[in-house]
Amino acid sequence: VTLIRNAKMSPRIKSLLLGLALMNVVGEGVLKAAVEHLGEDLKPASPNPSPARRSDARPPHA
Repeated sequence: VTLIRNAKMSPRIKSLLLGLALMNVVGEGVLKAAVEHLGEDLKPASPNPSPARRSDARPPHA
């Protein structure tokens, strides 16, 4: 956790890495139950998703 906290990366990547670390400790079932229980509290405050997460995002032309 300390390595993730001190790493120079985006908060989103840190969150994903923390989730993976938690899954290794508590198991996938417990982590899924926690996510389902927290529901709306886990959603980002921003109403605009990043382009990589939007369903209408198009890949760049090569």
